[in-house]
Amino acid sequence: MAEQGALFCVWAGEGGRYADAFVKGGYVAIGWPEVQDLHRVDSYDQLRARLQETYPDAPSGRVSNYLGQVSNFILKIQIGDFLVTPGSDRNWVCIGEVISHPYKVLNIDESSPYPHRRKVEWLSKARRSDLSESMQRSLRSPQAIFRIGGAGAWIESIAGDLFTLEQENDWSDSRVPTLVGVEPRDGYRIWLRYDNG
Repeated sequence: MAEQGALFCVWAGEGGRYADAFVKGGYVAIGWPEVQDLHRVDSYDQLRARLQETYPDAPSGRVSNYLGQVSNFILKIQIGDFLVTPGSDRNWVCIGEVISHPYKVLNIDESSPYPHRRKVEWLSKARRSDLSESMQRSLRSPQAIFRIGGAGAWIESIAGDLFTLEQENDWSDSRVPTLVGVEPRDGYRIWLRYDNG
């Protein structure tokens, strides 16, 4: 189980194609629609059994890959953890905090076909080019969902370059916040102050 305040990357589909829907809807999501009741899974063994039952003819390597990604989303990400979701143009990343347990949406639309979701409070965005080289390398991982080490150092390193999202959750706000504080005691919480303007 990840400690509170961990940092994960959750891609919004191939190339970040559903990032706008994630931000506008206040969530992150994964696919695997044919797997029933993922949100009710509470152990790694139960998840493995569910995936093997759903994909009985899949090679074991493929099921292991699914297991790693789905377990990150369902079991390891916790309320209070931070997420980075790269935008569809790959120039920006959106940063948010997880505020719910996993849930399933029954009526999905074309804006995002992924039914397994977690609610997210989107806090800010950062230019991808402003990230450290090691962070940029991390975001090139072939995995769709993965934990990023060194969350505290990363948050501190970009805090001066964060941009708040407007209430409409678009990507165009360019107000630069002032870092008020970073507290590493129980995970990482950031406090930012925004000037009106």
